[in-house]
Amino acid sequence: PSWPEKFVMSVISNEFYDKAYTREFPFIRFSLDFAWVHKKKCIEIDGEQHERFADYKARDSEKDRLLIESGWQVLRVKWKDMYKDTKKHIEMMNEFVGK
Repeated sequence: PSWPEKFVMSVISNEFYDKAYTREFPFIRFSLDFAWVHKKKCIEIDGEQHERFADYKARDSEKDRLLIESGWQVLRVKWKDMYKDTKKHIEMMNEFVGK
């Protein structure tokens, strides 16, 4: 796992109500960073490459579309935003996943 993924794993372990997630959950031809399969919810942590490169943007758009069509909810978190306002993003992610 990347450093941001390790950080989020620690946050989930220490802060989240629902810790029953799967990391790198396979979905069609993609993998989901953090998936709560029993809730059909996932959190994707996006580094700056997701903003900078067209192929990343296209892949993320397709992944989100397929997830939503399959009844999943997706929360994308930009790592740079989380780094700047960590507490706010932890609360937002925890609320998204729920109890």
